[in-house]
Amino acid sequence: MTAASVVARAFAIAAPLPFLYAAFPVETVAFWLIVITFQSLVGALTGVMPTVAMQMTAYARTGSSTVGGRMEDHAHDRVDGPNWPLIAEINRNTLWLFAAIVVVWIVFAATVGTLIVWRPMMASGIVTEAGGAWAIFIIGSAFRLLAQPFAAFNMGFGAVAEVRRQEALSWLMGGLAAVATLSFIPSLPLAMLAVQAPILLNFVQYRRLAHRLGWSAGKASGSTMVQRELWSRGWRGGIGTFAGMLTIYGNGFLFAQVGGGAQTAAYLLGLNILGIVGQIAFSGVHAASPALATRFAQGREVEMNDIAQRVIGRSMRVFVLLVLLAPIAVACLNAMLPTPVAFPDNVLWLTMCVAAMLVRHGGDHLQYYTTTNDIRWHIVNPVFLVLSLGPFLFLPASNVMLLVLVQLAAAALFYLPYARWLTRKHLAYGFRCEFKDFGLPMTIMLIGLLGLSVIAPAL
Repeated sequence: MTAASVVARAFAIAAPLPFLYAAFPVETVAFWLIVITFQSLVGALTGVMPTVAMQMTAYARTGSSTVGGRMEDHAHDRVDGPNWPLIAEINRNTLWLFAAIVVVWIVFAATVGTLIVWRPMMASGIVTEAGGAWAIFIIGSAFRLLAQPFAAFNMGFGAVAEVRRQEALSWLMGGLAAVATLSFIPSLPLAMLAVQAPILLNFVQYRRLAHRLGWSAGKASGSTMVQRELWSRGWRGGIGTFAGMLTIYGNGFLFAQVGGGAQTAAYLLGLNILGIVGQIAFSGVHAASPALATRFAQGREVEMNDIAQRVIGRSMRVFVLLVLLAPIAVACLNAMLPTPVAFPDNVLWLTMCVAAMLVRHGGDHLQYYTTTNDIRWHIVNPVFLVLSLGPFLFLPASNVMLLVLVQLAAAALFYLPYARWLTRKHLAYGFRCEFKDFGLPMTIMLIGLLGLSVIAPAL
């Protein structure tokens, strides 16, 4: 269901594109894609807070009286059944934290975000409509953030499939509504409204499910344990995840300031496809988080590593399968369209895929390490950001291949090695399966993409 949610999100992004290409110039499509790219930054603003809140709830659900610390700490002061007072404390603090994140998002989007989309907006040829679509996107994203405390609680109680099923339905409805809107009224604001409107349904569904599972925010107990742990991990995870997403998608934002309309549209589409692919591949790792957190709290380390090995290996195999299918799918789509969808050339796509796979594998290990609730994202991702984008203070950002190669080098030399060091040292996750779970899929991907470029040069 987690994978289905991400696929539905991909549908919501991709389905309107042929209709946008038919109704608007390529510069307008480039603007639409840069706005859609911001969806990942919206998620990044929450940092690891949904995961941390979910894991804290999973700890308390087992009867633990602590929300942090080592594996052994969860064995003390346990209660029979769920620790409901602690769960209520977690819920209350999570509500306040996400309300603060919404304020940060609105201020960021209205200032820095507007500056980023300004050039593509001016080039779109429909400045007023583009500005309206941007405003609708900002408001819709705020409601998506407000739904996250209820989603985290539900997943902490094991209802991962139900949450993701509802999320998938929301994206699917949004994509279909956007297509229907563009078919009859080629309006950018109305299409964006169609994509964002089902978010309200998500909010209602998450809240209803949470109350069915026993949601309570209660009254303040006077304890600062949850507040201290949650907010401490919140700012670190928030900075780290935002920096990580800015590293991945910052290339697109940077190139949008200097690239032509067709080049920008092609690169942003490739970037968004890889983002979707990465999230589908990551879905199994994320969905396993409650089970990993439960075993961590119970001290079952061997079982925890066995689960992690299965889901991380599957993540890499899914990633490879999807990046091989992506150019084929785009080529088949273009064969049916009067106006082809712009897509990166073979060499650029291969380079982007290698860089993205290195980042995805490192991200899987960093996510697994957060099972301990020791957050390191605020260390690794800002350094990764500086290594990836810092050189372009001196290098030309107009060379899109150079943008990707610098990111690839930063991932290979720093990001992935640091993530693997964390899981090896602190969770005893060894290297014995590294070739099978990472090296072999990487080899298959390289051979497959090279084969596609030889067999079908038009892809």
